[in-house]
Amino acid sequence: MSYRSPEIITDRSGEIIAQGFASFGQSIAGGLEKYASNQERLRKEREAETARMQKMKTELELESNSRAANFKANIPKTTFNERLNPIIDERLKEAADAKIALYQESDPAARAELLKTISNVDNFLLSTGEFVKQIQEEGSAWSEMKVTDINTTFGINGADDESIKNNQGLLGFISGQSDADYNLAYDPKTNSITLDAKGKVGDNQWSVKGFNSIDYLGSGGELLYSIPQIKEEVINSSTKLITDDKGKLLPGISKDMEFKRISANVKDATGKIIGKKLVEGSIEEINSAAINKLIDKEVKAGVAGFQTLPPMQQNAVFKNQLNGDQSNINEFIKTFPTADAQNAELQRLFTKVASEGINEQFDSYGEGDKKVYYVATSPLKEVTSPPPSTKDATAQKIYNNFMKDPLEFLKGTGFADRVKSVISDPHFPNAKPNIIEIEIEKAKPATDQLAAEPAKIKTYDLSDPNSVKSLYEYYVKFSGFGGSRKDALLDLKINDLTSDFN
Repeated sequence: MSYRSPEIITDRSGEIIAQGFASFGQSIAGGLEKYASNQERLRKEREAETARMQKMKTELELESNSRAANFKANIPKTTFNERLNPIIDERLKEAADAKIALYQESDPAARAELLKTISNVDNFLLSTGEFVKQIQEEGSAWSEMKVTDINTTFGINGADDESIKNNQGLLGFISGQSDADYNLAYDPKTNSITLDAKGKVGDNQWSVKGFNSIDYLGSGGELLYSIPQIKEEVINSSTKLITDDKGKLLPGISKDMEFKRISANVKDATGKIIGKKLVEGSIEEINSAAINKLIDKEVKAGVAGFQTLPPMQQNAVFKNQLNGDQSNINEFIKTFPTADAQNAELQRLFTKVASEGINEQFDSYGEGDKKVYYVATSPLKEVTSPPPSTKDATAQKIYNNFMKDPLEFLKGTGFADRVKSVISDPHFPNAKPNIIEIEIEKAKPATDQLAAEPAKIKTYDLSDPNSVKSLYEYYVKFSGFGGSRKDALLDLKINDLTSDFN
């Protein structure tokens, strides 16, 4: 084994330590530099995020302000807009805050709530805008309405007189025609606005509490409702059935022409009756029975239309157009509880109003059940001489006997051979005859030049007072009485038929 001298170990620990400290120092310095760099980066990122959030918040606030301004500019102006505007501002601010929070929120449940808030605000704006629009339209309609329009063409909604009065007061306030103490508030439960208001209609107090925009829209948005003009429609459609395209009466609508002395209405320039005068001339009396038969289809259509209306409109039409014996539709239903009874009574009422509407275009004489409508075939002449005395005892006796039993009376006169009595219903052979036929012109036999002509017959209905009067007049004119007696007899008939003559 060879010998090797041991290596000389040089102690370099101090150098190593020094190098270690140097390396450590460099590491510390690098870490500090990196830390500082990271902190700067984080600071800049925070500043950038803050700036971004601030910019977003500013943009959302500006957007909210712009939406508020546009919304306020586009909704109609009402008497309560001043108090509505702060509610709109607050709701839009809530939506803007929710949008800002949404950018920083990651929890699904929290994000869902924020999105719901934003959606609720959008829905609020939509419903509130529609509410203001509709309520303003009703206010405008009310301000333009004439007193005569109320309960004729338009009605005020309400379940009873008190609610109708309150809604009328609210309409006056909305239209700006009257003042009111009021408060407007946001209702978070229904995401809508509610209005409390009170004031006066004349000397009467009115008030509404909790008038809610969503309830208003849900009910159809009506403080006012239109009243269908069924009466006018039936009259117009019925009138078209009795005239041709030139407005001339169709055959059968008027009776045969007769010369009559009647107490005619005197009218002023507006058509208002201001008196009466005695006139005479040729007229054609209107055949009301023929008209009623002809317009039956239109009457039934009017009844059907009435029955499809909601109760409030039915009540308005019944009270203001049909002139029924009951005060309202509820009383009508109580009086006529079955569908058949109601239908029959409605047909009677519609026939009556249609006939009255048609008859308004004609002149008339007599009053009440004795009123007769007519068309003058030529201008009627006023009877200027004073009427003969009606104290002619003989004339009075003749008149009384005739009216007591026209058929028996005529059998004792020169008319006997020309009078034929008819029972209108052959199923009742023991019934008293109620139709009289008078041969006013005998039949003509055929000749070499002309064909035979049947006798001309004039018919009178003894069940119709006006027809009896016409028969009496016919008898007087063709019975050969002298002038003064004839006038006395005719005046008895006129005075009886038109007792209001003055």
